[in-house]
Amino acid sequence: MIQARDGIITADQQLSGGANRCALFAAFASRQMGFGASSPNANSTSTIVLSTAVPSDCAGGGGGVTRNFTSTDVPKSIPDNTATGVSSVINVPAGPTDTLKVTVDVNITHTFRGDLVIQVISPTGQAAVLSNRAGSSADNFVTTGLDISASFTSTSSPVGQWRLFVQDLAAVDVGTINSFALHITSTK
Repeated sequence: MIQARDGIITADQQLSGGANRCALFAAFASRQMGFGASSPNANSTSTIVLSTAVPSDCAGGGGGVTRNFTSTDVPKSIPDNTATGVSSVINVPAGPTDTLKVTVDVNITHTFRGDLVIQVISPTGQAAVLSNRAGSSADNFVTTGLDISASFTSTSSPVGQWRLFVQDLAAVDVGTINSFALHITSTK
């Protein structure tokens, strides 16, 4: 697979001068075959190195642009014991048309984290599951800079409505979405 990745990137360089290089690396990175991934040979099933990295000139190192968005519709109460759930929304305006990396910051207070299903849903309907009733009786769900890139197609546009969707699927314990932020890195 790594040889195929390298062949595709080389073909892009020869056919289009590398115009799609960053988008290709982003797609491979989302499948753990990014910059730095390696395999000692085509038959190896061990000593394989996985990578979700893209070259520095594609993101964060001068070639990429990270835009930061914060939800303004919070705090929001999470309805108890219903699949209806609640959403916090971020509208991403027009800008770069590809997605190399997506990270989120989420702060939810809840007295029984194991009741919650927490997802980030892109404008195209693709979803990243942050928690699926995990955490048992622990309180709260708080994360900063969680990379959810692998859940989204790198060539799909980030423009549109992103939702943090939270469901409380058991009775008694209650909570609140306190904050939701989205960080999208694109090639330009």
